[in-house]
Amino acid sequence: MEKIRLGLVHYAHFRSHQGLDGATPADIYFGRTPSHLSAIPPPRDRPGEGPMDSPFRVEYLDVERLLPVLVRQAA
Repeated sequence: MEKIRLGLVHYAHFRSHQGLDGATPADIYFGRTPSHLSAIPPPRDRPGEGPMDSPFRVEYLDVERLLPVLVRQAA
């Protein structure tokens, strides 16, 4: 039962939907601005530039690590 609950949480809060123009069902229901509209583009490797720290970390909703969620790091 816990796997079904976590799957529904992932589907509703973290998985964007093409039919909702990239928003999640929770974004629409709660009237939030979809996160893809404020997304930060990933760093690109350019000659002469060293590696950059990632602006996010990966966390998982489940123990099996099947439902990943990206969490923005503090600046």
